[in-house]
Amino acid sequence: MLWNPKHPYFYCIGLAGISVGERTILAPNMLPRVNRKGDDSVVVDNGTTFTMLPANLYNAVVSEFD
Repeated sequence: MLWNPKHPYFYCIGLAGISVGERTILAPNMLPRVNRKGDDSVVVDNGTTFTMLPANLYNAVVSEFD
């Protein structure tokens, strides 16, 4: 897990990619790390209803289900 100064009370992870079936969709370069300002990475929150992804990653995941 990564420490994120913008979200010190959340669990943050670096995201390398998302697997759908046999295919792995690579995440944008910004998601596997946190910079000094606390930008990037992925917040893990099991209390929310939605998963929010950058549009290009979201569209690639959705297209795997078509």
